Amino acid sequence: MSLAIVVLGGLYLSLALGQFMAPPPPTPVFAVMIDAGSTGTRAHIAAFAPLPPAPGRAAGAAPAASAAAAAAALPTLLSYKTVSFPTTLTELASPADATALFAPLLADVGHQVPAAARGRTPLYLRATAGVRLAAASVPGGSAAVMDRAAAALNGSGYAWQGAGVLDGRVEGAYAWLSVNYLLGRLPTATDAGGGGQSGGGGGGSAAVAAAAAGGAAASSFGAMDLGGGSLQVVRTVRGGEDAASVAGAGAGDVVTLPVGGGAASVVAFSYDGWGLGGGSARVLAALDADGTLDEDNPCFPPSELPHRVVVPSRGAGGERLPIVGAGDFRRCVDAAKRLVAPAFAGLPDGDEDGSEYVAFAHLYDRTVGVGLAENATLYEVWELGSRVCRGERTADGYALPESVRNGERSRVCLEVAYVYALLRWGVKVGGGRLIFRQYVDGEMLGWALGGLLVEGAGRGGSVTVGGVPVGGMAGWGGAKAEAAAGLLEG
Repeated sequence: MSLAIVVLGGLYLSLALGQFMAPPPPTPVFAVMIDAGSTGTRAHIAAFAPLPPAPGRAAGAAPAASAAAAAAALPTLLSYKTVSFPTTLTELASPADATALFAPLLADVGHQVPAAARGRTPLYLRATAGVRLAAASVPGGSAAVMDRAAAALNGSGYAWQGAGVLDGRVEGAYAWLSVNYLLGRLPTATDAGGGGQSGGGGGGSAAVAAAAAGGAAASSFGAMDLGGGSLQVVRTVRGGEDAASVAGAGAGDVVTLPVGGGAASVVAFSYDGWGLGGGSARVLAALDADGTLDEDNPCFPPSELPHRVVVPSRGAGGERLPIVGAGDFRRCVDAAKRLVAPAFAGLPDGDEDGSEYVAFAHLYDRTVGVGLAENATLYEVWELGSRVCRGERTADGYALPESVRNGERSRVCLEVAYVYALLRWGVKVGGGRLIFRQYVDGEMLGWALGGLLVEGAGRGGSVTVGGVPVGGMAGWGGAKAEAAAGLLEG
């Protein structure tokens, strides 16, 4: 008995001492990506567990030329926050305007990043479809817009990494990386996919759990990202494919990303002007040409008073026109189909490429965000759209969730019809391999996290499209990412 007591006592003492002597959790390192989009400007703040120092140098020292190939891990995500303002970069007419925009944005970022860490926190600004589309109409083009923004951020106190306009295909590839990092589905060196895929690492708890269950070696998800100004569709490169064969088939472009110490290759499509805002505006313009914009409009539900809607084809002044709705989802979908089907003819059939897609951003907002389940089928999207278009006041209509803002409620019929047409005749997915998701373990899906993983922790290599390094930012990927990775080391 006494021996048992001694053994148990010793075990308890060991456990107690182990608890007190356990190493403290790592001090997080931070990285900030400012996303200059078509509907606003957002700052994404990521806290990571520190990267291990690359072999051949001490933490924080200058990167060694041979270190990139040896560092194979991505950092573990500890937290991820987003703050936003409705102002877009194209609205900034002067450096003073840029300073006025970024001052409150950086103040909110400062609530997440301790003052002592800011000098070692990489800060990026990347613009997407809003700036890509407005480049021709803004005086000085996109370069002038980015110069004004960079001037306001260069003295922010953070480790400024520069401003640039993202190629839409790279934007899609970053979104693909975000999805698969958070879901633990990054391809590994032993996966069947071709194109030189390797690397990996996991994200938050979902990634860790998936890896433990063998999910890290499973096929990666495809990604569909519908923003306000553009649509991106991305899938992993399959065995036997390379940049030349994919381009020769007219089936997209291969984008290669440095991931950890390896690389991941994806096939990416990007359609500027076909985001939710741009696509919906095209449908309204088509109805205008058909003479059914103002009266008997199928894309707006019946109502006691006319809907007041901004119609870009009638002028860019922001005037709201009265529209009398007929609430006919089938006719609205037909109008969208006539535009979508020819525009997306080059996009391969999503049901035939064998990928399982995660659809997010506005694809989520106008499905799950208005009442569908995350695994809804296209038939259920159709049923919802039909009820939304009949109006909230009818017996068989549909009452929209309160989360849909007042200024958006009258457009939901139009936007659900456009989303349905995109999925049915654009992406051509109807066989049930769609997952509508917006958050993974509380982290919002989007391209910005993937951008931080590549530009902040993608040691070695460069971002390429069709085998050609992406232009516009000197050392993008490559040396610049290697230097940023030094800032994220412990």
